[in-house]
Amino acid sequence: MSESPLVPSRGSVARQDRIDQLSYLKTVLRQAEHDMVELVASLDSGGDFVELGVRPVSAVAVRCREFEARRMVAVARAVFPTTLGGLALEPRLPATAMALAGWEIDQAHAEVIEHALRKGAAERISPEQWSSLEEQLAGLARLYRPDELAGLAARMLDRLDQDGPPPNDDEPQVNELHLSASADGAGGRVKGRLDAATFEVLCRAVRGVLCPATDELKSLGERQADALGEICEHALDEGRLPLEGGERPHVTAILDYQWMREQARGLMFDFGGRG
Repeated sequence: MSESPLVPSRGSVARQDRIDQLSYLKTVLRQAEHDMVELVASLDSGGDFVELGVRPVSAVAVRCREFEARRMVAVARAVFPTTLGGLALEPRLPATAMALAGWEIDQAHAEVIEHALRKGAAERISPEQWSSLEEQLAGLARLYRPDELAGLAARMLDRLDQDGPPPNDDEPQVNELHLSASADGAGGRVKGRLDAATFEVLCRAVRGVLCPATDELKSLGERQADALGEICEHALDEGRLPLEGGERPHVTAILDYQWMREQARGLMFDFGGRG
């Protein structure tokens, strides 16, 4: 006797049970990660690691690699901060702490957010931008894998920190540019250092043709590279650049004078009279 089409088959029910079990185990894993991070924060702030004579990273690294332990300790301090007396403080990453406590994101997501907002470009944006970005990243963490989230965080920071780091006034003012073609012939790398005047000229030129961030889903670095390429194309199209070595291109043609007289009767040549 065949099963009614309105009643799920035993195979589909069993499959759905396994999918539900997978979802449940994922939630349990996230709960365990949350509790482990909270425990690390408690041991760290309570001085337990100090009394044992070990660094927090070294203690945590017993069961994982050192860089993983370092990130776990950093997340613990960011989402479960306390005073020396053990009083809880406002998390440095409040939206991330809430998502982690709700078992909505993995510990790996929290590590990505903490790492992205700890230094570099994150230190150069305003406190309001920083808080808004942390909240946005916590929301995106619910939708994207940690590696995808890291890429999104980098691009979002790039848009907010378009000026980049300030120049180091102690560095000598030099002009040098190195062009290295890739071994496979597909593009290459550009590396150099510019003095203040040359750098300002280059920045003005790039900004002049730079596409707005809203026009393309590209990072600032990608859009600046496109702008530089466009500037070079315009310079070449104008025909005012020499071909190579500081000289304009030359064309040498050897023609037979008598043949030209016969082929071009009635024309006026610069070097003679009428043919």
